[in-house]
Amino acid sequence: MDNLGLGRLSPGTLTPMSGEIEVLLTARGGVGSARALMAAGVSRRIIEAAVRRRLVTRIRQDALVLTALREAATPWERRVLDARAVGHSLARPDSHHALSHTSSLAVLGLPYYGRDSLVHLVRTDGQRGRRDATVWVHRPVDPSWVVEEEELRLVEPALAALQVAATHGAEAGIVALDGVLRQAEEADLAATQEHNGPALDNRHAPALDNRHGTALDNRHAPALDNRHAPALDNRHGPARDSRHGPARERVVELTERALAEGFGSATHTVREVVAAADGRSESTGESRTRWLVRALGWACTPQVELRDEHGQFVARVDLLLDDWRVVIEFDGAVKYTDPAVVFAEKDRERRIRDLGYEVVRLRWADLDRPAYVRQLILKAIARAGASAA
Repeated sequence: MDNLGLGRLSPGTLTPMSGEIEVLLTARGGVGSARALMAAGVSRRIIEAAVRRRLVTRIRQDALVLTALREAATPWERRVLDARAVGHSLARPDSHHALSHTSSLAVLGLPYYGRDSLVHLVRTDGQRGRRDATVWVHRPVDPSWVVEEEELRLVEPALAALQVAATHGAEAGIVALDGVLRQAEEADLAATQEHNGPALDNRHAPALDNRHGTALDNRHAPALDNRHAPALDNRHGPARDSRHGPARERVVELTERALAEGFGSATHTVREVVAAADGRSESTGESRTRWLVRALGWACTPQVELRDEHGQFVARVDLLLDDWRVVIEFDGAVKYTDPAVVFAEKDRERRIRDLGYEVVRLRWADLDRPAYVRQLILKAIARAGASAA
C-alpha cells in the first residue's frame, strides 16, 4: 500500500530479484527492512546491489526506502517514510522498541512542529536509550503505552504529544496536543452524528441568549485558566463546543497519567502545554498563532462565530481576543488566484469589520517575529478602542 499516494515505481531494466525488492517494499508503502526481504528469499548480496544502484536508500543498517519514492516526497512525507522504515527495523510487533515523539505522530498522520530529522523511539523493556545520526532512543516507557498500527509499535498519541513538549518545548507541544485533541473531538462528533444523525447547521439561527454570563462548560478539558476571561455575549456565538465524548475523555485521562509519571526537569513545560491545549484550533498555523498571542499576554478564544445584530451568522474566525474586538486570522502561504475566492474573502473581512472588529492577518514568517506581531495587535487594539469611543 502506497500511503503517500506517489504511485508505484516501475522496475524498468532491473533484474528480476531487484524487481522483487521493489514489489515487496511497495507492498509496505515503499519501506521495509533488509531482515524482512531476506526472510522473503532475497539474498543480502542482491540487497547490497540494490543499495549501490540506488534502487533503495538505506536509512540506517536494516531500514530501507525506495529511492525514487523518497526523492519525490516532500520533507514531511520523507519524515514519514524514514520513520516507517526504521519502525519496520526496530519497532516491529515482536520488538522492545516503539516509535515515539514526532515520529509516532507523523506515522499516525497527526500534526507536529519541529525541525530535527531524527527518528524518535523509546524502549519498552527498561533498557537505556541511545542516540546516533539517525535515531534517538529516549528513556523507556511502560509497554502499556504502546499501540500497534500497520505492523508498527507506536506510543499513544497523547503521550507522543507530551514527549514532544518535553523534548522540543511548549510551542511544539501545543501543536501536537492540539492535534491529538482535535482528532479525538472529531471522532466523538462523527460517532454522535452516526448515532443521532447530522448535527443541525445553526449558523443562521439567532445566537443563544447568554446575557447572564454562563461560561462554556470545560469541566473535562485540560486545566485552562479562564478565571479572568469575560463570558461571551450574544454579539458573537460560542466557539465550537469542546467535545465531552469518550475519545476526548481518553486523551485527557492519558495526559493526566503521563503527568503523574513525570517528565523530569521538563514536567513544568509539559503541564503548561496540557493547560493551554485546545482542540478547536484547526491547523499547525492556528495553534502556533494562539500560542504566540497568549505568550504576548493576550487571552484569546479560537474558532468563534461572529453574528450581526439580528443574530445571523457572519463568520467563524481563527482567534478573537477576549478583552478587545480584535480578530486574528492565520493565512499561512495561501495565495488566492480565483477571482471569486478573492472577492469572497474580501467581502468576509468587510462584513467582520462592519460588526466593529479589527482584523489582524498573520503568515508563517510572522510567527517567528513576536515583536512585529505585538505591534500589529497593539495597533488593532488602538483602532478598536477608538471606534468604540
